[in-house]
Amino acid sequence: MSEVGETIAESVAVEEVSQLLCAGDGQTLLLDCRPFMAFNENHIVNAVNVYLPPILKRRSNGFVSLENIVQCESRRKMLQDKQFVRVIAYDNDTTALATSAKDSNLYPVLKSLRQQIDIDDVLYICGGFQQFQESFPDLCIGQNGKAEVTSLTPPPKRTTCKSGPVEIVPWLYLGDSHHSCQQAALKEMGVTCLLNVSTTCKNMFEAEFDYMNIPVNDTDTANLACWFMDAIQFIDNARDSDGKVLVHCQAGVSRSATVCIAYMML
Repeated sequence: MSEVGETIAESVAVEEVSQLLCAGDGQTLLLDCRPFMAFNENHIVNAVNVYLPPILKRRSNGFVSLENIVQCESRRKMLQDKQFVRVIAYDNDTTALATSAKDSNLYPVLKSLRQQIDIDDVLYICGGFQQFQESFPDLCIGQNGKAEVTSLTPPPKRTTCKSGPVEIVPWLYLGDSHHSCQQAALKEMGVTCLLNVSTTCKNMFEAEFDYMNIPVNDTDTANLACWFMDAIQFIDNARDSDGKVLVHCQAGVSRSATVCIAYMML
C-alpha cells in the first residue's frame, strides 16, 4: 500500500498550507475528510467537508463519488474545469498515507478523486488537522472548541451551497476570501469596491477595484466596533457613486457579517 499511497497523493507541510491560505489565490480546494461532527466543531478555514456516512462507504466498496467529495455544485464545476490547480485533503492526524487509520476517509477520498479528476497536485496535510491546529489556530474556525458553525444536522446529499456572495441590499454583498478572488464574477455582479475585514486575505486586484482594509483578527478581543463608521462611510460612498461593495473576511462568517449588520442597523 505504501507505493500505491505515494502515487495517489504526496504530503504537504502545515506551513505550506498556511502560506497558501494567507495568499488567498482561490486556486486551492481544501477537503476535510473527518466525520461531520468533528468538522462542525472545528476545521481549517475555507475547507469543505466530504460527506461520507459509513453506510455509503460500505455499499460503495470504498469508492466516493465526486458529488459526495465536493457537494457544492459551483466548486465541483470549478474542479472539473481545472480552475483549482491543487486539492489538499486532511483527516485528523495522518502523517503517512500508507499508515492512515482504517476508519479514516482520507485514503478512499484521495483514491476516488484521482479516478474522477485529472489534476496534478493532489496532496494531504502531514499530521492532519491536529498538527495544523497546533501550529496555526488562528486559521481554524471554532478553535479551542468554540464552534462558529452551530448546526448539528449532517449536510444533505444535494448541496445548498451558494454559487456567489449574498446580496444584502443592491449595493452591498457579503462573501468570503474565495469570492474575493473571482475577478470575472465580481465584475459581472457590478462590484466596484471590496472591504477586506482580515489580516490574512490579500487584495488580489488593486488595479481593478477600490479597496478598504480593516486589519482585525478573528478573536474575541478584536475591536471591530471602532471601524464601523469608516466602513459605513466606505459603503455609502460606493452607493452614492452607483457602485457596489463586497464585504469579506476569510470565511465570511464573523467579521464581514458583523460589518454588514452594523451598516444595516445604522
